Amino acid sequence: MADSLLAKLGDLTFTGEEQDVVFVTPDTVAIPAEDFASSLVGKVVSPPTVDGSRLIRQFCSIWKDDKVLSISEINLNFFLISFASPVNRTNVLKRGPWDFQKYWFALEQADPNQTIHDYSFQHMCIWVRIHNIPLSLVTAALARVLGASVGKVIMTDTHLEDGNMGEFMRVRVLFNTSRPLRRCVILSRPDAKASMCLLQYERLPLFYHGCGLIGHSVLPCPANPKMEGQKFQYGAWLRAPLPKRSATWPRGRLSIVDDELDAPVPVDSASEGPSVRPEIDLGYTDASFQTDKDDSRSQSGFVFCLNGGAVSWKSSKQDTVADSTTEAEYIAASEAAKEVVWIKKFITGLGFIPSIVDAVDLYCDNNGAIAQAKEPRSH
Repeated sequence: MADSLLAKLGDLTFTGEEQDVVFVTPDTVAIPAEDFASSLVGKVVSPPTVDGSRLIRQFCSIWKDDKVLSISEINLNFFLISFASPVNRTNVLKRGPWDFQKYWFALEQADPNQTIHDYSFQHMCIWVRIHNIPLSLVTAALARVLGASVGKVIMTDTHLEDGNMGEFMRVRVLFNTSRPLRRCVILSRPDAKASMCLLQYERLPLFYHGCGLIGHSVLPCPANPKMEGQKFQYGAWLRAPLPKRSATWPRGRLSIVDDELDAPVPVDSASEGPSVRPEIDLGYTDASFQTDKDDSRSQSGFVFCLNGGAVSWKSSKQDTVADSTTEAEYIAASEAAKEVVWIKKFITGLGFIPSIVDAVDLYCDNNGAIAQAKEPRSH
């Protein structure tokens, strides 16, 4: 609406009064410019209008450890986000891309001199996997060269597990989303035939399979309205499966090519770095045998952790009398297993913890109960 009104102003002739300039003095500025150093602007790149209040609740929870102060919806799908410090703001930027209901939630540094229409939201930092590399060429140097064909290279990951460095190489790039997703890179060598290297993208938001543009997800496609009925040239195969440690900043030998968003990044293999997305780490269960002297019932307890912090816990007396420590521990573990099933279903409905589909480790300190739990004839 505002864009169309501004376009109309360009065709108008203004009166002398309308051309008078209103000067802004420092005492009339409502928000100090330095406050924007710790702020971001965000836009959900999607055709429909999203539920702003739901987005605010979700990201206030996700960014709690990043000391987010406030998230305000200042226009449809457009948000102003304030953090306690520029470091917190930069940590959030480094851990993108973010999405809401599978649509890209684009973030940019807030600028006190720009209007909401001045932000382009055209660049995304994303991890790219490069497949089908000859073994003799699987090096960080080649990853940087091939990554540059996708966008500005930020860093490479040469860790032998998550970075793989066998089946594929990982490189983080700053990608221009106004262009279609690149699907491959052709690698040519003088002493061998050319090979086609398939590209996949980690945590890739919704995109239209007809044009390959992020944010174009429904027909008719704004880039090519005649795509209906044609064979799609893009598909879900461009999405890479999340690595085992997808919920944490990649650990291992991270080779920094350029300072991402003018901020330091972790490079020590012993450093775990900031969290990217919440992850159910593990659960603990235990029991105290016949602690109640009146009815001889035992005490059960469990705790589950999310990103290192306890999110669900319980300590209660068991409903039945256990005849052994193994039975008491088995009952406690059974109750804990029921709890983790509920947690997984609940968090799956929220849609922002991809790793919740993985198995959750449940620790028990009784070998008899563990053996009983693993015995298929007992279930």
